[in-house]
Amino acid sequence: MIDHITMQVSDLKKAKEFYEKVLNEIGIKIVVEHENAICFGQVWMVEGNPNKFHLAFTVNSEEEVNNFYKKALELGATDNGAPGIREHYAPNYYACFFHDFDGNNIEAVYHK
Repeated sequence: MIDHITMQVSDLKKAKEFYEKVLNEIGIKIVVEHENAICFGQVWMVEGNPNKFHLAFTVNSEEEVNNFYKKALELGATDNGAPGIREHYAPNYYACFFHDFDGNNIEAVYHK
C-alpha cells in the first residue's frame, strides 16, 4: 500500500491536464489542489526538478489497463510496454507501461 508519492514535474499545468484525463480512466480524481501542488489521492505533484521514477497503479480490469494506456498515448506519452500479461512478474500480471513527459515510468496493473 502506498501512503503517498510526490512527483516533481517540469510543468505543473501540463501535468495536471495530462494526469487528470489519464487517471480519470481508472477512477482517480483530484482531491486537493493548491497553487503549487495537486493531489490525486496518495500522489502529489509539484513543479520542480523532475526526478525519474516508476509508479504503478492497481486497477480493476484488463479494460482499465487498456484504456489507461490508450489515453496516455493519445495525450502524448511514450510507449514503454503495451497492455499484456507479464509472465516474468507473475502468470496473472496484466499491465501496461508508458513514459510521461518527464520520463517517469508509469504502469497500470490488473492482477487477474
